Amino acid sequence: VPYPTEDCPVIKYIDKLRWFVAALWKELRNECQELQAVSFHDHSRILDIAENVKDTILQLAIICLVELYLELEDMYSIINSHKC
Repeated sequence: VPYPTEDCPVIKYIDKLRWFVAALWKELRNECQELQAVSFHDHSRILDIAENVKDTILQLAIICLVELYLELEDMYSIINSHKC
């Protein structure tokens, strides 16, 4: 669900990145069967799964995706609290 962007270009950029993260999540779920039964918002479970993935690149992609999502959420919260 996109955030209200109002007239803040930075929020619009963050929202576009969130859609990118969602697309990557979909692709990673196709690559890793264990992720198919997990909600994206269950970050601790996703990271637990990533620890056991044998493919190092896939493992790093999963971890980076979670980190990116959490950073975007933090950025949104900080920027939104200052009301652009």
